[in-house]
Amino acid sequence: MIRYLALLVALSLTAAVPSNAADKDISVAEFLEIWNSIDGLAINKEIEETGTFDPAKHPAFARAIGLTRSTGQAYRERIKAERAAGITPHSCLPESEVNLESDVVIPHLRSYAPDQRQNMTLAEAFADLMARTYPCP
Repeated sequence: MIRYLALLVALSLTAAVPSNAADKDISVAEFLEIWNSIDGLAINKEIEETGTFDPAKHPAFARAIGLTRSTGQAYRERIKAERAAGITPHSCLPESEVNLESDVVIPHLRSYAPDQRQNMTLAEAFADLMARTYPCP
């Protein structure tokens, strides 16, 4: 699948993507179900033709964007709070924006065994990826 998650930050500025509070504790398995339902070719074509996409036509992609944005924002807030409290943060995330592409994130999510995917939240898996990608010295 084309590297959609690399586009999430840019698209979030151009497309209205709702975030659903009920998604806060979505499991890795549920996120992968959403991801697998995305029509990548149709989205890619629409983005190439218009520079954005219509969330109403691609609700799974819109939801994936909302989930990744809210998960990333919550994690960044966690790191800020840990630093402000004077404790070693969970990871040493750079101050600048982090752009993770789907060819990094999705294989990471798929690396968990099926039973782990059912019981692990997207936030937990994201935190694990950040700690592996940006470990503190």
